[in-house]
Amino acid sequence: MAGSTLLSSCNGREDIVSSAVILLSIDSVSSLKHAPFPDPSSFVTLPGKWRRLLSWFALLAFLPLLTACNDFDEEFSVRSAESTVTVSRDGFARVSETFLVRALVPLNYGGVYVDIPQRFLDAQGSSHWRDFVFLAARREGRDEHYSIENGVRGRSIYIGERHCKHCSPDLPVGMNEIGIEYRLGRLVREEAGRQILALPAYLGSIHDLRAEKKVKLTVPAGGKLRSSASAERGYKIESGGGNEFLVSFDAGDADRVSPDIEIEYPLGTFRTASDLDPIRWWLSDYSNAVLAALGSMIAASFIWLRLKQLKRNEASNLASIDHELLQRTSPALAAYLFRKGLADWRATGFFGSICRLAIMGEFRLSSAEASGEVERRNVNDRVGGLSSPFSREAWPPSLRVARGQLTWLPLSDARLNIGEALKRGKAEYSKAVLREFAEFQKQGKAGGSAFFITLLFICALIAYLAGLFYFVGAMFVVAAIAMMYIQLARHPERAGRSATDEQGALKVAILYLIGLPAAFFSLLAYIVRHPPYPEQMSAAIAIGFLIVLLVIALALPKPLTGQIRDMRDNVFLLRRYLLGEISGPAMSVETYERYLPLAIALDAEAAWTGAFDRWRADAGLASYKPDWLIKPIAREA
Repeated sequence: MAGSTLLSSCNGREDIVSSAVILLSIDSVSSLKHAPFPDPSSFVTLPGKWRRLLSWFALLAFLPLLTACNDFDEEFSVRSAESTVTVSRDGFARVSETFLVRALVPLNYGGVYVDIPQRFLDAQGSSHWRDFVFLAARREGRDEHYSIENGVRGRSIYIGERHCKHCSPDLPVGMNEIGIEYRLGRLVREEAGRQILALPAYLGSIHDLRAEKKVKLTVPAGGKLRSSASAERGYKIESGGGNEFLVSFDAGDADRVSPDIEIEYPLGTFRTASDLDPIRWWLSDYSNAVLAALGSMIAASFIWLRLKQLKRNEASNLASIDHELLQRTSPALAAYLFRKGLADWRATGFFGSICRLAIMGEFRLSSAEASGEVERRNVNDRVGGLSSPFSREAWPPSLRVARGQLTWLPLSDARLNIGEALKRGKAEYSKAVLREFAEFQKQGKAGGSAFFITLLFICALIAYLAGLFYFVGAMFVVAAIAMMYIQLARHPERAGRSATDEQGALKVAILYLIGLPAAFFSLLAYIVRHPPYPEQMSAAIAIGFLIVLLVIALALPKPLTGQIRDMRDNVFLLRRYLLGEISGPAMSVETYERYLPLAIALDAEAAWTGAFDRWRADAGLASYKPDWLIKPIAREA
């Protein structure tokens, strides 16, 4: 039946629900600790968290009972159906339908679905969509609870008791009269100087059961019944005189997609369509196709722009070093931007950051490598060098992490080992560098998020209009759980990150070993039991195609955007300058110290120090003993 869902196709027993509520509130048994029982049960003496956990497992055990799917044919029997259709001069029809449904067992689902077809075929075989306005739902002449779901064929209206704690979920055994009222529009089309009234023959049905049905049609006078529609139409039509017709279907007739009843009228009998009606009708006729085409265009445009950005990233945008931009680039960020040319960008970036801290006056440094050491300086002795571009109020996260790792290491002869600091703080240092990168990479990120949300919204809208919302949602969850386990297989260390103690580890193990597999197989069973209808396959294929485009778009490398791209190009130019391949600022002690941390981060320290030594020899500088060195890096010339 169109529109049925996992929850709406299963029994909801009040007694089982009550049991579930009792289980959920089982924490109240903690009061039994203080009751005068000599030997309280082991369950009572468990900590509260363990009781809640076991209660949750008990509730899971009852889920198969809570969601036990019923058999509609064993619970209900549709005996007959009658419909009254009154067409007005505005081209709309008011429809009143009455179904006699016998409830066969006392425990039943408590309601029925009436499927209202809205899509129809004209004489040329083109598919069109009728407008639909719901008016009322009744049971035994009284207003009844209802809910409306979408489908490819039209609407599916649930009529029956609301499933809640204080109401009966069952229809009484015996005959139940189910009534529904609604309005159908777009029944008139113009053709060769006349107007054609196309009336649906069968209208609504319950669970597609083959019951006897009669439809009474009342139309404006002056019409002529078309005889061409009588061939193999699957129903009998009788004229009641003038403007009334009686359509009857035999019980057991398997064809419920019957041709419309077409009546010819002179031009001007019905209201003519407005200028906007053809546009609205066209969009409603091809809504899924329009949405699928729109989503495909958006995805293709995003993929094309991303490939264009990636191609543009291959070429440098800068012709010379931008020193102002270089001032905002930390050694760690420079190493990350040049990571493809480094064996370990974390190590070189960390050593460069330590060198930067030493030049800023935080430490004294023996050598910027794994075997090097630093010693803390007296607070009053921290003067800092002229080449320090970062104020202490605006330190990059990488400098803060590097300083923190050295500050808290144990002292050994008043000195701290750089390699040990890197070993302990490598993961935290990597996260700090990525935060720096993300800060400069913000531009363009909003576009990717907007694309992702837009495409998911289009997929959800197609699924909603086609009655596939629950099916597609289940598919998404199943795929997400599968991807989660694939990632866990590749990175098993991530499974226990959220576990802070033994109980946390147990909860994580239960989640991955029981909870998620149970959800996976339950949703998989729902997908198998409720596949799309044949007319829903086009919408399902469109959604699948959009998801494939989304995966392709997200799988593409993320291009550098905005300032971060200029930083990368600037770093590449700086390394060429440090290696002596291009000209740049004139060498001096200040220039050497300014770029030394970056030279270490970019694995160009040897070339940069060699250039400095040659400059010292040419300039007659006898020695180089800066305040931030424990011992000179460059020996006397």
